[in-house]
Amino acid sequence: MKYNKLLSALIVAISYKIQEIIMKVKSIEINGIGGIGSLKIDFNERMNFICGPNGIGKTTLLECVAHSLFQ
Repeated sequence: MKYNKLLSALIVAISYKIQEIIMKVKSIEINGIGGIGSLKIDFNERMNFICGPNGIGKTTLLECVAHSLFQ
C-alpha cells in the first residue's frame, strides 16, 4: 500500500516536470544544409504538415530541428 502511494506521487512529479520543459519551435531558418539552399519557416502553434516529393528536404528540415534541440 505504501509502495503504491509512493509510486503515484512519483508519477505525478515526473508528469509535472515533463510539462514544465515542453518547448515549441516557432520558426527555423536553414542556409546551405543538404539540398536546402535557403529556407525560413514560421510554424503554426497548433499543427504543421511537412510534405512533398522525395528529395525535397523534408528529412533535412526535421534533422535541423532535432540537431538544434538535441546536439
